[in-house]
Amino acid sequence: MKSIKLGTGLDVRELYSAWGGELEIKIIAGEDGLRREIRSNRVQKPGLRMIEPNIQLEEGKIQILGRTEISYINKSLPAEQVRITEILSSQDLPCIIISKGLTPPELLIKACNKNEMPLFITELHTGRLISTLNGILEERLAPFVSVHGVLIDIHGLGILILGKSGIGKSECALDLIIRGSKLVTDDVVEIRKVGTSKLVGSGPEIIRYLMEIRGVGIINIKDLFGTASVMDRREIDMVIELAHWDPDTDYDRLGIDQNSFTVMEVDLPYLVLPVSSGRNMATIIEVAVRNQLLKSTGVYGAEKFEDRSARRDIKGKIVTHLVILSGLSGSGKSTAVKALEDLGYFCVDNLPPTLLPTFIELCSNSAEHIKKTALVIDIREGVFFERAPEMIREIKEKGSWVELLFLDSTDEALVKRYKETRRKHPLSTNGNILKGITKERKMLSKIRVLADHVIDTSQLNVHQLREIIQDIFGKTLSRKITINFLSFGYKYGFPYDADVVFDARFLPSPYFIEKLKDLTGLNKKVRDFILKNKDTRKFIKKLVDLLRFLIPKYEKEGKSYLTVAIGCTGGKHRSVVIATEIAERLKHVSPTVWHRDISKS
Repeated sequence: MKSIKLGTGLDVRELYSAWGGELEIKIIAGEDGLRREIRSNRVQKPGLRMIEPNIQLEEGKIQILGRTEISYINKSLPAEQVRITEILSSQDLPCIIISKGLTPPELLIKACNKNEMPLFITELHTGRLISTLNGILEERLAPFVSVHGVLIDIHGLGILILGKSGIGKSECALDLIIRGSKLVTDDVVEIRKVGTSKLVGSGPEIIRYLMEIRGVGIINIKDLFGTASVMDRREIDMVIELAHWDPDTDYDRLGIDQNSFTVMEVDLPYLVLPVSSGRNMATIIEVAVRNQLLKSTGVYGAEKFEDRSARRDIKGKIVTHLVILSGLSGSGKSTAVKALEDLGYFCVDNLPPTLLPTFIELCSNSAEHIKKTALVIDIREGVFFERAPEMIREIKEKGSWVELLFLDSTDEALVKRYKETRRKHPLSTNGNILKGITKERKMLSKIRVLADHVIDTSQLNVHQLREIIQDIFGKTLSRKITINFLSFGYKYGFPYDADVVFDARFLPSPYFIEKLKDLTGLNKKVRDFILKNKDTRKFIKKLVDLLRFLIPKYEKEGKSYLTVAIGCTGGKHRSVVIATEIAERLKHVSPTVWHRDISKS
């Protein structure tokens, strides 16, 4: 892949010729100035600036004149009209567009002709005109890379086909076009990054609609198959690379692993398809695209196969999924049980640990077969509780599919909960809650070390705890790691359930900007302020690179749940922006995002 370039210069002439129809613009003055360069991907509407003695407009920006501006010019005295139109037409601007089909003042037409300022009119309303122009300019002036490949629309997905020269990319694309797909560009694909996570591909003007087929030559797809067979540009949704079959390479046969291809810090789903004699590559590519469409709806055929094969013992009998729920009294076990019941788990409370093997056997041999069960084991088991760690180890060693969920909480949070509910702690003596908590924590220590999942509920409400339970156990067909990005404020306490924590307090804070102080990191103004900082962008890039390395390692090690916490002082600005941005760049792992302290003052 070639290095990243800034978007090539755009002049008014290209805008007029390429997008004039879409914008419905007609030139009425200043045609000699079409060479002027557009240097900003945003347009400007002068508005109240029109009443300033020396109208100052932003250089390089297209100016939009609507009813307000035209009415002001028309109602001004003749001398004032001359002054305004002269200033508008003599500044360093690309062009002026009048919206809503309004009649331009004669003095403005004369001034634009004199100063070679292109003046257009359009029937589009101002809002639609600005929105359309911003979209065109953002894409056209965006940074881009160029790659050797084919970009084609297959069933509504933009597919970038890569591979060495001569491997058959164009031939595959031609076969797909005959089946109804649409060509965007062949041979050279220019990829532009629009916003933070959108990649749009197009081809150079000189090769538009053209394709090279060896032995036939250059063909024009639009002329051969009609306008419905081509597109000028397309968002890229997936990358497929064609590679010569190598007998020593271990190709993916199940499709369980989700690989990604990174372009300008945006991750795209990625497949490598081996090419050999007898393999119909066009058919295989189309099937891969259909499979990707199914994945986008939550249907994973490979994981269903994995589910069927992994949950049967050597005799072919289905293995019951057992969740053992334990934790401190007052940590939220009742809420967790209700959440598991909502997910279809058959829940049993307070079963003696010695009956665990018998219970699993009963579930497996039941007439309708109980596939998902949950048991609560805690200090209420009395004398039976001492054997709990031993029995859990035993059933795991026998190959039972068991996950242990442990709910923890700080002493302070537990004391507060007991005082609020006026309940008595089961181990407290003489009303001393803290002593009871300390004793219980010691008794449960051997259970906690066996846990597959530990959730600190100190700062969670019942709804947040339910969401986390659903994230962990709501997708039991998939054994993929569940990723959660958490933003928090250090002033409100450290997130004890976090696996990895990053401190963002070294970055500039919007809190000290009066107009940004009361906004949150979900607001565009705050986001733009934080992301324009060079250190912020470098920080995010390094975190994303680190997580791309770590996540597969954690997954391979068998970790089911990973919480990545980003902290700033109040948890309202910097941590929110960074957590959201990282989650967006790693969206191929389907992360969840929780802003813990965003609503706190």
